[in-house]
Amino acid sequence: MRWLFARHAESTANAAGLAVGRAEAPLTERGRAQAVALAASLRDEPLTRVLCSPQPRAVQTLAGMDRAPTWFVPALRERSLGAWEGRSLAALRDDSEWETRALSWWGAPPRGEALADVAARAVEALSARTDAPSTLVVAHAGVLRVVLGLLDELPFEAIGRLRVPHAVAQLRDVDVTRWERVQQRLSAEAARWAARPRTQ
Repeated sequence: MRWLFARHAESTANAAGLAVGRAEAPLTERGRAQAVALAASLRDEPLTRVLCSPQPRAVQTLAGMDRAPTWFVPALRERSLGAWEGRSLAALRDDSEWETRALSWWGAPPRGEALADVAARAVEALSARTDAPSTLVVAHAGVLRVVLGLLDELPFEAIGRLRVPHAVAQLRDVDVTRWERVQQRLSAEAARWAARPRTQ
């Protein structure tokens, strides 16, 4: 089965270099042009459905793409960045906690989600929808980073560094067995994490 994964087009927060997360930010003029280009690049793709984050910047990226039935899937919302939302990414990257809280698999921003949490909800939602020959998923960098990283079998600690460009469809052939392998890997990692020695 053909799965195409696309990050939303550029938003005003992206252009300003801000951490967005669950906050809302409309597309920029450049972002609207990226959305048009994405639609054009998929013109010959025989899409049978679209799965989209309900956040406005993802919905706006779909403008002009009404060739296939579309479902808005809450589990595809962006990673919650908690207390970091709205802050400068440049400043956050200078913070000593950036590596452990933002990029590691089990780390999380203050009051935010870990990559592991995003993976659990996104994979559960997508793996339950394996009945279409060609699916387009429109979501966010945090969501697509974990999904693509898992499908490509990257090490867990490398997934947080995966770059996901705006409004570029990335194709993967994914059958039920491949989703099952991803779920098994997530379960094994969760068990390993739960069994780790705790410092007193």
